[in-house]
Amino acid sequence: MTPRANKPFLTEKEAARSLGISVEEFRGLVRRYIAHFDVRAGSERDKAFKASDIVILRHLVASSAPAPGEQTVTG
Repeated sequence: MTPRANKPFLTEKEAARSLGISVEEFRGLVRRYIAHFDVRAGSERDKAFKASDIVILRHLVASSAPAPGEQTVTG
């Protein structure tokens, strides 16, 4: 699912849905890649995301994911 082009901003829930993940997983991505963003911030406007934000997060997630068949090492 991709963000609708005619909608200027997406809520956390819409953004998470567009990435196919839960809101909590989305918040984790935001904390990881957008360090200055406080996911607990007040208003919904403070938690609005542009379609371009979602595209960038999608790219970052895909580029950091292990390749198919690649094993991850756990400590």
